[in-house]
Amino acid sequence: MPRDLLKNIHYGDEIDDREALMRWPRRAFPQLDEAQFARIEQLVHHIFATVQDGIFDGPITAGDAAVIAAVMEHVRPVQMIEFGVASGWSSHFILSYAQAAGLLSTGIYLHSFDIMRQSAQGHDVGRYVHMHRPDLLPHWSLHTEVTSATLLAKEKRVKYRRDGPVMMFIDAGHEHPWPFLDLLYAYKAMPRGSWVVLQDVQMMERWIADCILYDVPSPPAVRGVNYAISHWPGTKILGGDMAYNSAALCLDVSPGQMRRFMADADLYRNEIAFEYGELMQMLLK
Repeated sequence: MPRDLLKNIHYGDEIDDREALMRWPRRAFPQLDEAQFARIEQLVHHIFATVQDGIFDGPITAGDAAVIAAVMEHVRPVQMIEFGVASGWSSHFILSYAQAAGLLSTGIYLHSFDIMRQSAQGHDVGRYVHMHRPDLLPHWSLHTEVTSATLLAKEKRVKYRRDGPVMMFIDAGHEHPWPFLDLLYAYKAMPRGSWVVLQDVQMMERWIADCILYDVPSPPAVRGVNYAISHWPGTKILGGDMAYNSAALCLDVSPGQMRRFMADADLYRNEIAFEYGELMQMLLK
């Protein structure tokens, strides 16, 4: 019965509805060719149809994965950056897709960052890749107890490739203003014109659907990613249908536009205790 209440919307995991799975990639990136669309459809369906144990803490859905895959096909990145790892399901997807799309070469392809080393239940962050795709480990660099603030404050330094496009996936702290800070790091660290995919753009829609499915009360509203993508002054493409909960944006903005974007963060109250306001202001001078 709870699932029947969601029949008029997509949750994001309806992998057997191939037309719904591909509707957003085809509309958002019509310049891709049929071979690329076929690869997105086949690989997203296969990976999500063969999921194994070891996932925890709100993994990406097939709809989210379709956005990641479509942008990967559009950008053809030589390297990727990920904020927010949890079980490593999204890391597994990125690496698996990169391998199938012919994007992996020697060395590190994916740099992943997470604020935790273990989950609250004691599970190791990133364990899914270790458990199920150890062959991909030579292409993966996992950095735990690290955030965009750590990196912006230069407490940890990571070098990225400069011989081709770099892409980022963000599924980290959703509470405002963390998504603004994550995008500031992306802007500082990545070449102009790079692409970023953000997950949980419509977090409350996803949570309310979860409340229906699991018969639990809604948590307090968290709209940080929605605020950030709404105020982004450059190119952006919001997801729809199965991909409703993700969005893609391009780092094609000027320094002045970026300063105004960061100033817009002050329009909203913080949704979590946040100690990096001065860092944000200092980096924008």
